[in-house]
Amino acid sequence: GASLTLTGGPGAMTSYSWSGPNSYSNATQSPTVSASATTAMAGTYTITITNGNGCTDTETTTVTVNTIPANPTAAGITICSGSTATLTATAPGGSYQWFDASSGGTLLNTGASYTTPALSSNTTYYVQTTLSGCTSAGRTGVTVTINPALTVSGVTATCLSGDTTYTVTFTINGGNPATYSVSGSGTLTGASFTSNPIPSGTPYSFTATDTYNCSQQTVSGNKICN
Repeated sequence: GASLTLTGGPGAMTSYSWSGPNSYSNATQSPTVSASATTAMAGTYTITITNGNGCTDTETTTVTVNTIPANPTAAGITICSGSTATLTATAPGGSYQWFDASSGGTLLNTGASYTTPALSSNTTYYVQTTLSGCTSAGRTGVTVTINPALTVSGVTATCLSGDTTYTVTFTINGGNPATYSVSGSGTLTGASFTSNPIPSGTPYSFTATDTYNCSQQTVSGNKICN
């Protein structure tokens, strides 16, 4: 992708004659083969120069054109709010650079891995690589997703008929709804929990959790029915 220019010398010769791969030829001292080199342009280039006395000299130079590396491979990660995340690029190799923008931006770190600061919202970082002196054509976006915290609302203790027992109900919010669980005796239907009857005056304690395990909520108290 970079410009490929051949440099011949010395100056003030009567003629210059370049030849090279793919039947390349040019009759100037220092020609530009291409403004955007490809691997097909790699190989040996030969220049023959002639001075005013008719004397000639021939020299050769070898041109290497490295392939632009692929954009890095890196997977996103999910964390709890307030935690850090370690992001890792696994391919194609080379020297990795981490940025806060898809182009330009601030260089945050060099190396295969980057550990973010503590995060409280979804954030995307970008990684590129430099391999054999060539930088990947683009940057790979890597997103850190924040799991929503689990909360509990609507905690209600209700006396049952006869005022000898009561039940506790509440609703779980946030977190991972598919994996809600509650420690303690009762029934969890979706996000709604109803305890088994509890004797009047007996303290209760229930803990709501999920597989994100970012937070757990304990509901406790006592109810005296009259």
